[in-house]
Amino acid sequence: MRIPLLLQRQIAEPFGVLGKLVSAAAAANTTPDVQATVARLRVERDHRVLDIGFGAGVSLDLLLGAAPEGRVAGVDTSEEQVQAARTLHEALVESGRLDLRVGRGEELPWMGGSFDGVMTVHTLEFVPKPLALVREMRRVLRPGGRAVFGLWAPDVMRKAGFSAPPCNLLDGDDVVAMVLEVGMREAKVEKSGRGTFVVARV
Repeated sequence: MRIPLLLQRQIAEPFGVLGKLVSAAAAANTTPDVQATVARLRVERDHRVLDIGFGAGVSLDLLLGAAPEGRVAGVDTSEEQVQAARTLHEALVESGRLDLRVGRGEELPWMGGSFDGVMTVHTLEFVPKPLALVREMRRVLRPGGRAVFGLWAPDVMRKAGFSAPPCNLLDGDDVVAMVLEVGMREAKVEKSGRGTFVVARV
């Protein structure tokens, strides 16, 4: 059964009461993919890491735990999601260990070479310009940094009720092509459960 377009747009950019409900449901449904993406990022204790489209914030706790001496950053298009995460982690935000911003993955508000690792889960499927997001990930990674993309392959997306448009139905090879186009290397596709993961380095 196809998901109504309104709900597909809410999943992409949640807002209002409906957005909160959709975000909570999405977090419950995608937590295994977030966990698998964080594991593939290979975060070290002092790393600086970024999640693009952190949503309900499941990744933030995992990244903070993996980098107790490092710094974690996150960007999301939803002001409500960002404010909720800032409130939940107020002390970490005030200390500077957690940096949360409202913005788009296609225009990241950080300087080039700022991060050891950058991840994004179920974001490429919903942004207007996925290649621009991949290019920005490449820009903010330091030399030797690691990028991990978590997504659902087209067949999984269709079974879940998503359609194109408004979604981008991408498989691992599509993402690898974008990764190589922007100058990353060592790109490989991995599978786990319903998830498809692309891992690459700068």
